[in-house]
Amino acid sequence: MKSKKKLRPSPRSYSFIRPSQQETPWGFEPPVITPAPAGAVTASPAAAPSRSGTKAKTPNTKQAIEWHGLALRGDRAALQAALAFFQQRHKRSPLLTAYYADCLSLASRHGTDYNSMFKDGHQAIALFDQAVNAAPDNVEIRLLRARQSLRLPEGFFRRTATAIGDLEYLIARYEENPQLFSQEQYWQLLYDLGNAYRILEMDEECQSTWAKLLELNPPASYAEQIERQRPRSDESLVQTIDAMNNSNALITEGIRLHDLAAEGAAYAAAPAHKALQKAYELAPNQPLLLGYLGSATALLARYALEPSTQFGNTIQGMRMLKEAIEKEPSNMTLRWLRGRLTAHLPETFFPMAQKTIEDFQLLLKSYKRGASGLSPDQYSYVLTTLLRAYEQAGDSHNATRIRQLIARAQGRNRS
Repeated sequence: MKSKKKLRPSPRSYSFIRPSQQETPWGFEPPVITPAPAGAVTASPAAAPSRSGTKAKTPNTKQAIEWHGLALRGDRAALQAALAFFQQRHKRSPLLTAYYADCLSLASRHGTDYNSMFKDGHQAIALFDQAVNAAPDNVEIRLLRARQSLRLPEGFFRRTATAIGDLEYLIARYEENPQLFSQEQYWQLLYDLGNAYRILEMDEECQSTWAKLLELNPPASYAEQIERQRPRSDESLVQTIDAMNNSNALITEGIRLHDLAAEGAAYAAAPAHKALQKAYELAPNQPLLLGYLGSATALLARYALEPSTQFGNTIQGMRMLKEAIEKEPSNMTLRWLRGRLTAHLPETFFPMAQKTIEDFQLLLKSYKRGASGLSPDQYSYVLTTLLRAYEQAGDSHNATRIRQLIARAQGRNRS
């Protein structure tokens, strides 16, 4: 009888997205700005093509994988360096093919031509499947494909089922050999699997997976996010809203549900829209109410699977926000609502980066005067979003200025 093959721990540690981070409209995941793990490279790639004309050192695979990690956190220079490296070498092994596929997928999000974006996206999918077929038991490849599948919008690419298959495989491997991942990474895999089930409306599987996770006593952020996203009926909420006839009560309830939906509570999106729509019909001359209704309309796109619904709700919501801001341009809440929305829209379909910069710069000026109403977390979000927008626009001057503001804010938080 053959002895069972011993599973070896993966040679690398993996960075997982925390459950406290918001989902994004469409499922087009924006670059994630998170603290780098201890020991990780935090500067742009030193071996990328030199701008000074000096010859750069030849990069190796380890360095290219570090660039890939930086690319996942939004570093475009690192992404281009990693893409160039893996493009030249991806035929040498299934693992290099997988890294090339992931870099290609990440790069496709920044394209200006939607035809090229979809072409590169589908090429990345084909390369990932090729890599997994060639090395089905390679944990690193399965991790990469699972993360990429979860990043893609289900309505366009239909890859959530693929993510489920990979996550189920990875979880089974860990439960056979707990040395394969850290416990925290196992928690994240369980959370992601439950969320993938939720996206496909496999409610029973979602609930049982998340119950299994919560029995392990993970950090409170998991329980908080699960509570927001847990599948539940919105019937009682709709009935409550149907019984309301007071505009102020509808506004209060609509904004409460809107904020829950913005934080990931799918069940709250439709009732929020219904409450705000009903309130606006009763009180149509309030720009702030119109803005919230526009934001709630766009939030419906986040939880829709059909592309036509996603496009339609987003466009309608953006028009409402534009009209509201034209009526009340100095209202910082309206600027916050629109900036938060446009920051996460795919630039290929909605070229709104300048609107994000416009809205959030006004919020920064208002914050300095003490009149923005931003919480510390919202202020941090505004800064990191502006930094990303300026970096993507190639505006190094303003990017440096925002980095300085971030450093000051972090210094105040430490003190």
